[in-house]
Parts: sequence; C-alpha cells; structure tokens
Amino acid sequence: MLLRRLKDNPQSEPDMIAFLSYVIAVSSEKMNYRITNGPSPLYFACLVKLIKASFDFKEHPDIPSRSNRDQIFLDAIPFLAEFTTTKIPNLQKMAQLVAKNKPLDIYNKDTYMEFHKLLCELLMRFRGSLDELVDLKTEDEVEIHNALTSVRITGDFLWTMVRTAAIKKHLKTIDHLLDFDQGGVVPDQERHSHEGDGQKQDGQVQDGQAREGQARDGQVRDCEEDEGDTDFDLLKPYNTSKGKPLLP
Repeated sequence: MLLRRLKDNPQSEPDMIAFLSYVIAVSSEKMNYRITNGPSPLYFACLVKLIKASFDFKEHPDIPSRSNRDQIFLDAIPFLAEFTTTKIPNLQKMAQLVAKNKPLDIYNKDTYMEFHKLLCELLMRFRGSLDELVDLKTEDEVEIHNALTSVRITGDFLWTMVRTAAIKKHLKTIDHLLDFDQGGVVPDQERHSHEGDGQKQDGQVQDGQAREGQARDGQVRDCEEDEGDTDFDLLKPYNTSKGKPLLP
C-alpha cells in the first residue's frame, strides 16, 4: 500500500520518509555488516587518521569541477553547519555565493580540509547510529523512530556529499596518502615516492584489474545480490588494493 501511494504521489514527503524508514529497518543488519567487515573498516580508518595529517590541495583538471548533483549538497550545507560539530565556514560561504548565481567550485584550497573532516564526521555518525539501531532492544515506538530517523538523516547527508563532483577530486587528492592495507596513512618520508606518479599508478591499477578480470567476474557473479552499486564503480581506481578490486 505504501508503494502504491508513492507511485500515485511521488512527492509525498511523509510517505517517502515512511518508506525509507522501512527499508532501513529491514536492511539495518546487512548495512551494519557491510560497513564493519571486508575493506570498509580499513577505508574508514584511513580517512579518519588523515584528519590529523597535513596534506596539500591539488588541482585535478582532468576531473569535472561541477556536477548537476552539486546543488543538493549546497542546499544541505546550512543544515550540516548546525547538525555537525565540524566547522565549515568556507563551505558555507561557497553555498551563499552559489545561491547568488555565482558559479564556483565546491572543492578548492579553502574548502578541501573542511570537506574531508565533514565527510569523516558523517561517516562516524552514520556508523554509530546504525550500530545503535542494530543493538536496540526495545519495543518503545519513540525510541525505534528516533533510531531510524538518526540513520536516515545521516545517510541522507552522506548521500548528498558522495554524489558531488568534489568527492572524486578529493579521493584523487588523498589516494597516495592512504595505506589501505594497514588502515592508516602513508608516512611523510614515503609520500614523495608516490606523488606525481598518477599516470604510472593508474597503469598499474589497470594492469592489475586486467589480471584479476576473471577472478573479479567470478566474485561479482557470486555477489549478484549486491549488483547495481554504480556509484562504487565511479570511484575506481580508489576501490583497489595492490591492484586487486575491493568489492563493496
């Protein structure tokens, strides 16, 4: 009945919230499993540890600076400024300027660290709220509603970030700094050997992916229930480790 109502009136916010809450409720254990197992904890650890490390902003002219999906994130920035503890004054200024029809890039030398810290906080909040929902042992409707709402809102904010043009630029900026195999950050003395090797690294990744083509196809067939994650594919080559694909 809920799906029928949404089909008849897709703009109904109460019905959409109810539907999303239902999906979260029935999928929470699987969602929690996926972010606490496999490569996810390593990615998370790398990103969080990078907060305390210093790294420079880099231009990436080969990646589009803007996307038609950016506006959703820009619209969310005022709410994120209140919702999170991360200070994002430069992102707020960007949102205000864009609102005045001034075309600007979200990701720049003034916003890249705010972007990273905000991404990490939202990831931490999402993991925490999802963990609390899975461990919730109550029949109190208010507590259940609050737990579902926390996951939904944090997930919505994350969704707005990872669909922007900025996310690809940011991942390419920090790629050489992250030690995915150890769940940490590449030491300062080793970074110079990685910087400027973008083309070489891309070639190595492509060679590795070619060698692992048959294995990857087998893994994907075994995980057909998880197919359709096209946004994950867009993050290549950042979803690889030592040339091997890391399935979501």
